[in-house]
Amino acid sequence: MNTLLKVGTVFVQEGAVLPSEVPLETESFSRSWKAVSNLDGFAMGRKIENAKWRFFYLAGQRSATAMGIEGQPAISKAVVRIMGRLPRETYNSLEVTQIVSKRFLGIPYVRVFAHARHIQEEMQLVAPEERSAPGARTMKSTRPPAVSVNPATVIAGHS
Repeated sequence: MNTLLKVGTVFVQEGAVLPSEVPLETESFSRSWKAVSNLDGFAMGRKIENAKWRFFYLAGQRSATAMGIEGQPAISKAVVRIMGRLPRETYNSLEVTQIVSKRFLGIPYVRVFAHARHIQEEMQLVAPEERSAPGARTMKSTRPPAVSVNPATVIAGHS
């Protein structure tokens, strides 16, 4: 993975439905998550809103700690720990909101904070159990079809 993990880095779950108008370049990060390499959380939010979709910022900050000096390996370990604690199939994205490097008894460690995010077309946040339930409420749209994030793909424009 070549994406530099920093505050504002966004991760999207594989299979997440996204608006086709938003050009995303993604790289594999973990088994079911892709790191967005061409947009940070703010820019991605603007593009999603311009496409008339919603990019929800969910309450409840998550955090994890990894031993090691501040650097990509320690930050990656902490992010993977956060992802492991997220309920599966709940929300389809995650944004790193803070990275803190400290020492305890001379041992360096990194603490990473993140917020769950969710991308969807509907105006109101649909609860996870409603999204996955048979006969779930959906809204029909006249917009171009959405795209979904597939393993090891780069989504650029309408390609």
